[in-house]
Amino acid sequence: MAQKNTDYENAPEIDFEPDFEVTSVPVEGLEKEGVEKIEKIPEIENQTFLKVKEKREVTRSTFALIFLIGFIILMCLGMILGFFMEGDQLNNTQEVLLTISGILSGPLGFVVGYYFRKSEE
Repeated sequence: MAQKNTDYENAPEIDFEPDFEVTSVPVEGLEKEGVEKIEKIPEIENQTFLKVKEKREVTRSTFALIFLIGFIILMCLGMILGFFMEGDQLNNTQEVLLTISGILSGPLGFVVGYYFRKSEE
């Protein structure tokens, strides 16, 4: 009887009898076992992984750059709009800029955080 070892202290001990045996057979000895043809599993090239990672980084940086440029353009348009509104130009510009930045600063922080986060892969 074999016992299964676990890392948990409170786990119950389980007695089991395996119905198989693990053996190591050299490749040369497989013909005796009835294996006629051995196919080698193709190795995955690291270049494929690097290309996917590179595309992800390009997409991430492009999205962050577009969002940042759009934010700056909207802030400039807000300043122009506040300047041409009737009344106190300084207060109008301040209100428009506070409104735009209040709405878009959260998503901007999310996008910039997503761009600069570390990939854990």
